[in-house]
Amino acid sequence: MGAVQVTNDRNVIYLRVSQPVPLGPESDRLAEQIVDLCRDLRESSDRPVAIALIGLGQAFCVLPPASTADCDAAGSAWSEATSAIADLKPPTVAVLGGDAIGPALELALACDLRIATASARVGAPEVRFGRIPSAGGTQRLARAVGRATALRMLLLGDELTASEAMDQGLLHRVAAVDALEAAAEEMLDMLRAGAPIALAYTKEAIRSGSELPLTAGLVLEADLAALLQTTADRAEGIRAFKERKLPRFEGR
Repeated sequence: MGAVQVTNDRNVIYLRVSQPVPLGPESDRLAEQIVDLCRDLRESSDRPVAIALIGLGQAFCVLPPASTADCDAAGSAWSEATSAIADLKPPTVAVLGGDAIGPALELALACDLRIATASARVGAPEVRFGRIPSAGGTQRLARAVGRATALRMLLLGDELTASEAMDQGLLHRVAAVDALEAAAEEMLDMLRAGAPIALAYTKEAIRSGSELPLTAGLVLEADLAALLQTTADRAEGIRAFKERKLPRFEGR
């Protein structure tokens, strides 16, 4: 069995890594499995409402780098894995059971929402080993927390506590270790209340629109809103409103 355990519960796909792997051949295998799973998800006709990437243990999915060799071990395979996660259409939630340092932070940054234990730390120490993040870390971190905090973390190698990371917008929720998965489920239930296509379009509008001038972003938003009018989920929303019932969205 691979490092990632896959389950589907109430239209959320769970990708669970129960123990972090060391950087090197094991992290390459993990990266390859993530890429394969993401490809399967993209090619599936199902529309999950969200995808949860859960990394339990002392670190999120992979152990922190401790040497230049460790940094070099997180090469093209890891970059492909972070890109595969980032390219998924449904909202993605990273559940950090431990520290996200180095390549682990890059994987978490590839997700849309992040929740961590209160004891977790996040950081990017690559410059200490004569390297820079090479799986999207410099770009996604700056977009997540702004230039000033990204420079502090990347140039100085400063690690943030979970509470500091939440203050900076890098984390969206923090929970005690024994309450982490329950807090993640609460967040996922909030996503389950939405329509899968509307959630995917909202994600696309934000992520693609942020790279466009405002006028082009507004056109993108209008186009996606118009496409949404043609879906069965929209008709279901109208029906449920008229009947004063909860809608049952099916992603169609």
